[in-house]
Amino acid sequence: MKRWLVKILTFFIFTGWVSAEIQPVQLCFLTGDDTSVYVTRTIDIPTGTDVAGQVKLILTVLGNGLTPSELLQEYYTAIPVGTKIQAINIETNKITVDFNTKIISAGMDDVKLSEIYRQVIDTLKVRFPFDSFNLTVNGKSLGSYIQQLNPLTP
Repeated sequence: MKRWLVKILTFFIFTGWVSAEIQPVQLCFLTGDDTSVYVTRTIDIPTGTDVAGQVKLILTVLGNGLTPSELLQEYYTAIPVGTKIQAINIETNKITVDFNTKIISAGMDDVKLSEIYRQVIDTLKVRFPFDSFNLTVNGKSLGSYIQQLNPLTP
């Protein structure tokens, strides 16, 4: 959804012109010992929001990062704050989420790629029964951004 549309919908929800339901969602964050933890947050989901809209709302909350109390528990996120969802495509049991370049702004390696996939997939699997997940940046597979090491040449 466009940012201006989200702002308008938020206004209508808070003024009562559009009905919404406050729903708990489970967000996956990470810990230093390489385990996933689930944190419950509540979000307003406008009545009639389709699956793609719900996914965008949930991943936007995930991309907003950790609260101070979560940071004190030493949770972390591999998703840089400010990461935006550009598009969501849903086919039968398959979802593609296209992010802006902020998600790769700190570089990409195998570990970071794995952590981003784990956070997004584990967050979505709690609520949606997708069999296949594809994460992209500007339409290009997130994995293709892994920094290649240049082999030493004699």
